[in-house]
Amino acid sequence: MYCQQQFKEYYEEIKISDEKAGLREKRTILLDALSAGLSEEVPTWTHFNQGSYAMGTGVMPLDGNYDIDVGIVFDMDSTEYTALEIKKEVFFALNKGNRSVEIKYPCVRVNYMKGSEVDFHVDLAIYCKEDNDYYIAKGKTNSDEDKILWEDSAPKELIDWVYERFSGDDRKQFLRVISYLKRWRDLKLGHSNLPSIALTVFAGEYFVPNHDVFNDNKPRDLLALKDLAEMMKNKLDWGMFDIHLPVSPFTSLVAKLTELQKENLQDKLECLISVLNEAQSETDTHKACKKLAKQFGDEFPVPEAEAAKSNTPRSVTVTGSSA
Repeated sequence: MYCQQQFKEYYEEIKISDEKAGLREKRTILLDALSAGLSEEVPTWTHFNQGSYAMGTGVMPLDGNYDIDVGIVFDMDSTEYTALEIKKEVFFALNKGNRSVEIKYPCVRVNYMKGSEVDFHVDLAIYCKEDNDYYIAKGKTNSDEDKILWEDSAPKELIDWVYERFSGDDRKQFLRVISYLKRWRDLKLGHSNLPSIALTVFAGEYFVPNHDVFNDNKPRDLLALKDLAEMMKNKLDWGMFDIHLPVSPFTSLVAKLTELQKENLQDKLECLISVLNEAQSETDTHKACKKLAKQFGDEFPVPEAEAAKSNTPRSVTVTGSSA
Protein backbone atom coordinates (compact mmCIF):
# COMPACT_ATOMS: atom_id res chain seq x y z
CA MET A 1 0.00 0.00 0.00
CA TYR A 2 1.29 3.45 -0.88
CA CYS A 3 -1.21 5.20 1.46
CA GLN A 4 -0.96 8.31 -0.71
CA GLN A 5 -4.26 9.78 0.46
CA GLN A 6 -3.21 9.39 4.08
CA PHE A 7 0.20 10.98 3.43
CA LYS A 8 -1.48 14.00 1.84
CA GLU A 9 -3.91 14.34 4.74
CA TYR A 10 -0.96 14.12 7.13
CA TYR A 11 0.84 16.87 5.26
CA GLU A 12 -2.18 19.18 5.53
CA GLU A 13 -2.29 18.46 9.26
CA ILE A 14 1.35 19.16 10.09
CA LYS A 15 2.29 21.98 7.72
CA ILE A 16 2.43 25.60 8.82
CA SER A 17 0.29 27.95 6.79
CA ASP A 18 -0.82 31.57 7.06
CA GLU A 19 -4.39 30.41 7.50
CA LYS A 20 -3.58 27.92 10.25
CA ALA A 21 -1.31 30.12 12.36
CA GLY A 22 -2.32 33.63 11.33
CA LEU A 23 1.29 34.31 10.44
CA ARG A 24 0.79 37.17 8.01
CA GLU A 25 -1.12 39.27 10.52
CA LYS A 26 1.34 38.57 13.35
CA ARG A 27 4.32 39.41 11.16
CA THR A 28 2.73 42.68 10.05
CA ILE A 29 2.01 43.75 13.62
CA LEU A 30 5.61 43.09 14.64
CA LEU A 31 7.09 44.96 11.68
CA ASP A 32 4.82 47.92 12.38
CA ALA A 33 6.03 47.90 15.99
CA LEU A 34 9.65 47.82 14.84
CA SER A 35 9.06 50.77 12.51
CA ALA A 36 7.45 52.78 15.31
CA GLY A 37 10.00 51.81 17.95
CA LEU A 38 13.29 52.49 16.17
CA SER A 39 14.81 55.94 16.64
CA GLU A 40 15.11 58.32 13.71
CA GLU A 41 18.90 58.00 13.80
CA VAL A 42 18.76 54.32 12.84
CA PRO A 43 19.08 53.72 9.06
CA THR A 44 16.02 52.77 7.04
CA TRP A 45 15.31 49.11 6.48
CA THR A 46 13.39 46.59 4.43
CA HIS A 47 12.31 43.05 5.23
CA PHE A 48 11.83 39.68 3.55
CA ASN A 49 10.58 36.26 4.63
CA GLN A 50 13.20 33.59 5.10
CA GLY A 51 13.65 30.13 6.60
CA SER A 52 11.18 27.26 6.31
CA TYR A 53 8.23 29.66 6.15
CA ALA A 54 9.58 31.26 2.95
CA MET A 55 10.58 27.87 1.51
CA GLY A 56 7.21 26.23 2.20
CA THR A 57 8.72 23.49 4.37
CA GLY A 58 7.53 24.60 7.81
CA VAL A 59 5.82 22.09 10.11
CA MET A 60 3.88 22.77 13.28
CA PRO A 61 6.22 22.09 16.23
CA LEU A 62 5.29 19.43 18.74
CA ASP A 63 5.17 21.95 21.61
CA GLY A 64 3.02 24.38 19.62
CA ASN A 65 5.65 27.14 19.85
CA TYR A 66 6.04 27.77 16.14
CA ASP A 67 8.39 30.35 14.73
CA ILE A 68 8.50 32.84 11.88
CA ASP A 69 11.85 33.81 10.32
CA VAL A 70 12.11 37.34 8.96
CA GLY A 71 15.15 39.07 7.51
CA ILE A 72 15.63 42.75 8.39
CA VAL A 73 18.01 44.52 6.00
CA PHE A 74 19.34 47.90 7.15
CA ASP A 75 20.43 50.40 4.52
CA MET A 76 23.96 50.85 5.80
CA ASP A 77 27.40 49.32 5.56
CA SER A 78 29.07 47.26 8.26
CA THR A 79 31.15 50.19 9.57
CA GLU A 80 28.17 52.24 10.78
CA TYR A 81 27.15 49.87 13.60
CA THR A 82 28.71 46.79 15.07
CA ALA A 83 26.63 43.66 14.74
CA LEU A 84 25.69 43.85 18.42
CA GLU A 85 24.90 47.57 18.39
CA ILE A 86 22.27 47.27 15.66
CA LYS A 87 20.76 44.20 17.33
CA LYS A 88 20.41 46.21 20.54
CA GLU A 89 18.55 48.92 18.62
CA VAL A 90 16.06 46.28 17.46
CA PHE A 91 15.87 44.84 20.98
CA PHE A 92 14.96 48.17 22.61
CA ALA A 93 12.44 48.98 19.88
CA LEU A 94 10.48 45.78 20.46
CA ASN A 95 10.95 44.86 24.13
CA LYS A 96 7.55 46.01 25.39
CA GLY A 97 3.93 44.91 25.73
CA ASN A 98 3.23 41.18 25.69
CA ARG A 99 6.53 40.56 23.92
CA SER A 100 9.63 39.11 25.54
CA VAL A 101 12.71 39.92 23.46
CA GLU A 102 16.14 38.32 23.64
CA ILE A 103 19.32 38.77 21.64
CA LYS A 104 20.38 35.37 20.34
CA TYR A 105 23.71 34.81 18.61
CA PRO A 106 22.27 34.58 15.06
CA CYS A 107 19.15 36.76 15.50
CA VAL A 108 16.87 38.80 17.72
CA ARG A 109 14.09 36.56 19.03
CA VAL A 110 10.69 37.99 19.91
CA ASN A 111 8.60 35.71 22.12
CA TYR A 112 4.86 36.29 22.32
CA MET A 113 3.47 35.11 25.60
CA LYS A 114 0.16 33.49 26.52
CA GLY A 115 0.10 33.69 30.29
CA SER A 116 3.47 32.41 31.46
CA GLU A 117 4.06 30.28 28.36
CA VAL A 118 5.56 31.20 24.99
CA ASP A 119 2.79 31.04 22.39
CA PHE A 120 5.00 31.61 19.33
CA HIS A 121 8.18 33.44 18.45
CA VAL A 122 9.62 35.46 15.61
CA ASP A 123 13.32 35.29 14.76
CA LEU A 124 14.59 38.49 13.20
CA ALA A 125 17.85 37.97 11.32
CA ILE A 126 19.58 41.35 11.08
CA TYR A 127 21.49 42.19 7.89
CA CYS A 128 23.32 45.03 6.27
CA LYS A 129 23.84 45.15 2.51
CA GLU A 130 26.93 46.41 0.75
CA ASP A 131 26.48 46.58 -3.04
CA ASN A 132 24.78 43.22 -3.71
CA ASP A 133 26.33 41.38 -0.77
CA TYR A 134 24.47 40.61 2.46
CA TYR A 135 26.09 40.38 5.89
CA ILE A 136 24.29 38.96 8.91
CA ALA A 137 24.81 40.31 12.43
CA LYS A 138 26.29 37.64 14.70
CA GLY A 139 26.82 38.04 18.43
CA LYS A 140 24.98 38.46 21.72
CA THR A 141 25.47 40.51 24.87
CA ASN A 142 28.02 38.25 26.54
CA SER A 143 29.88 37.21 23.36
CA ASP A 144 33.64 37.63 23.20
CA GLU A 145 34.67 40.57 21.04
CA ASP A 146 35.97 38.34 18.25
CA LYS A 147 32.58 36.57 18.12
CA ILE A 148 30.68 39.80 17.43
CA LEU A 149 30.87 40.21 13.67
CA TRP A 150 29.18 40.76 10.36
CA GLU A 151 29.25 37.41 8.55
CA ASP A 152 28.94 36.94 4.82
CA SER A 153 25.50 35.53 4.00
CA ALA A 154 23.23 34.82 1.03
CA PRO A 155 19.73 34.30 2.46
CA LYS A 156 17.79 35.08 -0.71
CA GLU A 157 20.06 32.89 -2.80
CA LEU A 158 19.32 29.99 -0.45
CA ILE A 159 15.56 30.46 -0.87
CA ASP A 160 16.02 30.58 -4.65
CA TRP A 161 18.21 27.46 -4.55
CA VAL A 162 15.50 25.47 -2.78
CA TYR A 163 12.70 26.85 -4.98
CA GLU A 164 14.52 26.10 -8.21
CA ARG A 165 15.33 22.46 -7.45
CA PHE A 166 12.02 21.25 -8.88
CA SER A 167 8.86 22.55 -10.50
CA GLY A 168 5.20 21.60 -10.77
CA ASP A 169 4.08 18.37 -9.13
CA ASP A 170 7.69 17.37 -8.47
CA ARG A 171 8.16 20.47 -6.32
CA LYS A 172 4.94 19.78 -4.42
CA GLN A 173 6.13 16.26 -3.62
CA PHE A 174 9.59 17.57 -2.72
CA LEU A 175 8.10 19.96 -0.14
CA ARG A 176 5.79 17.28 1.27
CA VAL A 177 8.62 14.78 1.72
CA ILE A 178 10.79 17.37 3.50
CA SER A 179 7.89 18.04 5.86
CA TYR A 180 7.41 14.33 6.62
CA LEU A 181 11.12 14.01 7.36
CA LYS A 182 11.16 17.05 9.63
CA ARG A 183 8.22 15.81 11.70
CA TRP A 184 9.81 12.35 11.90
CA ARG A 185 13.03 14.01 13.13
CA ASP A 186 11.09 15.90 15.81
CA LEU A 187 9.46 12.69 17.03
CA LYS A 188 12.43 10.33 16.92
CA LEU A 189 15.72 12.16 17.54
CA GLY A 190 15.17 14.27 20.65
CA HIS A 191 17.89 16.82 19.88
CA SER A 192 18.42 19.85 17.63
CA ASN A 193 21.78 18.97 16.08
CA LEU A 194 20.15 17.90 12.82
CA PRO A 195 18.54 21.26 11.93
CA SER A 196 15.68 21.69 9.50
CA ILE A 197 17.82 23.50 6.96
CA ALA A 198 20.16 20.48 6.87
CA LEU A 199 17.25 18.19 5.98
CA THR A 200 16.04 20.67 3.34
CA VAL A 201 19.46 20.98 1.71
CA PHE A 202 20.01 17.21 1.80
CA ALA A 203 16.66 16.73 0.08
CA GLY A 204 17.56 19.42 -2.44
CA GLU A 205 20.67 17.47 -3.36
CA TYR A 206 19.35 13.89 -3.33
CA PHE A 207 15.55 13.87 -3.60
CA VAL A 208 14.18 12.00 -6.62
CA PRO A 209 10.49 12.53 -7.49
CA ASN A 210 8.39 9.39 -7.66
CA HIS A 211 5.17 9.21 -9.67
CA ASP A 212 3.35 6.21 -11.13
CA VAL A 213 3.70 6.74 -14.87
CA PHE A 214 1.36 3.81 -15.51
CA ASN A 215 -1.44 5.24 -13.36
CA ASP A 216 -2.14 8.86 -14.36
CA ASN A 217 1.27 9.90 -12.99
CA LYS A 218 -0.07 9.70 -9.42
CA PRO A 219 2.47 10.66 -6.74
CA ARG A 220 4.05 7.96 -4.58
CA ASP A 221 5.27 9.92 -1.56
CA LEU A 222 6.09 6.74 0.35
CA LEU A 223 8.59 5.63 -2.29
CA ALA A 224 10.14 9.09 -2.67
CA LEU A 225 10.58 9.32 1.10
CA LYS A 226 12.03 5.81 1.30
CA ASP A 227 14.60 6.58 -1.41
CA LEU A 228 15.68 9.74 0.40
CA ALA A 229 15.91 7.97 3.76
CA GLU A 230 18.00 5.19 2.18
CA MET A 231 20.37 7.76 0.67
CA MET A 232 20.82 9.43 4.05
CA LYS A 233 21.51 6.11 5.76
CA ASN A 234 23.98 5.14 3.02
CA LYS A 235 25.86 8.41 3.51
CA LEU A 236 26.07 7.68 7.24
CA ASP A 237 27.14 4.07 6.63
CA TRP A 238 29.91 5.22 4.30
CA GLY A 239 31.12 7.93 6.67
CA MET A 240 30.23 10.57 4.06
CA PHE A 241 27.40 12.38 5.87
CA ASP A 242 28.21 16.07 5.78
CA ILE A 243 25.75 18.67 4.57
CA HIS A 244 26.96 22.15 3.62
CA LEU A 245 25.09 25.31 2.80
CA PRO A 246 24.92 25.52 -0.99
CA VAL A 247 25.45 29.31 -0.79
CA SER A 248 27.80 31.60 1.12
CA PRO A 249 29.25 31.04 3.70
CA PHE A 250 29.09 27.30 2.73
CA THR A 251 29.29 26.13 6.35
CA SER A 252 28.57 22.59 7.54
CA LEU A 253 24.99 22.23 8.72
CA VAL A 254 25.64 19.08 10.77
CA ALA A 255 28.87 20.06 12.49
CA LYS A 256 27.27 19.67 15.92
CA LEU A 257 26.19 16.06 15.34
CA THR A 258 28.20 13.80 17.64
CA GLU A 259 29.31 10.32 16.60
CA LEU A 260 26.78 8.85 19.02
CA GLN A 261 24.02 10.95 17.47
CA LYS A 262 25.06 9.81 14.00
CA GLU A 263 24.86 6.18 15.12
CA ASN A 264 21.43 6.82 16.61
CA LEU A 265 20.33 8.48 13.37
CA GLN A 266 21.49 5.40 11.43
CA ASP A 267 19.42 3.15 13.70
CA LYS A 268 16.34 5.37 13.46
CA LEU A 269 16.61 5.57 9.68
CA GLU A 270 16.96 1.79 9.44
CA CYS A 271 13.74 1.44 11.41
CA LEU A 272 11.97 4.04 9.25
CA ILE A 273 13.04 2.33 6.03
CA SER A 274 11.91 -1.04 7.37
CA VAL A 275 8.47 0.34 8.24
CA LEU A 276 8.12 2.01 4.84
CA ASN A 277 8.94 -1.31 3.17
CA GLU A 278 6.43 -3.13 5.37
CA ALA A 279 3.71 -0.57 4.61
CA GLN A 280 4.42 -0.83 0.88
CA SER A 281 4.06 -4.64 1.02
CA GLU A 282 0.90 -4.55 3.15
CA THR A 283 -2.37 -5.29 1.34
CA ASP A 284 -4.58 -3.72 4.04
CA THR A 285 -4.58 0.10 4.22
CA HIS A 286 -5.57 0.08 7.90
CA LYS A 287 -2.63 -2.13 8.85
CA ALA A 288 -0.21 -0.19 6.66
CA CYS A 289 -1.23 3.14 8.18
CA LYS A 290 -1.02 1.78 11.74
CA LYS A 291 2.62 0.95 11.06
CA LEU A 292 3.29 4.35 9.53
CA ALA A 293 1.64 6.15 12.45
CA LYS A 294 4.23 4.62 14.80
CA GLN A 295 6.88 6.54 12.85
CA PHE A 296 4.99 9.73 12.06
CA GLY A 297 2.82 10.23 15.13
CA ASP A 298 -0.85 10.46 16.00
CA GLU A 299 -1.59 12.97 13.23
CA PHE A 300 -1.01 10.29 10.61
CA PRO A 301 -4.53 9.12 9.69
CA VAL A 302 -5.42 5.47 10.15
CA PRO A 303 -8.58 4.48 8.25
CA GLU A 304 -11.10 2.14 9.77
CA ALA A 305 -10.26 -1.53 9.42
CA GLU A 306 -12.16 -3.44 6.75
CA ALA A 307 -13.23 -5.98 9.37
CA ALA A 308 -14.77 -3.19 11.47
CA LYS A 309 -16.57 -1.82 8.43
CA SER A 310 -18.01 -5.22 7.56
CA ASN A 311 -19.25 -5.73 11.14
CA THR A 312 -21.07 -2.39 11.25
CA PRO A 313 -24.84 -3.04 11.50
CA ARG A 314 -26.73 -1.88 8.44
CA SER A 315 -30.33 -0.72 8.25
CA VAL A 316 -32.59 -3.36 6.69
CA THR A 317 -35.67 -2.68 4.62
CA VAL A 318 -38.19 -5.53 4.93
CA THR A 319 -40.50 -6.22 2.03
CA GLY A 320 -43.31 -8.74 1.70
CA SER A 321 -45.05 -10.65 4.55
CA SER A 322 -43.36 -12.41 7.42
CA ALA A 323 -43.89 -16.09 8.08
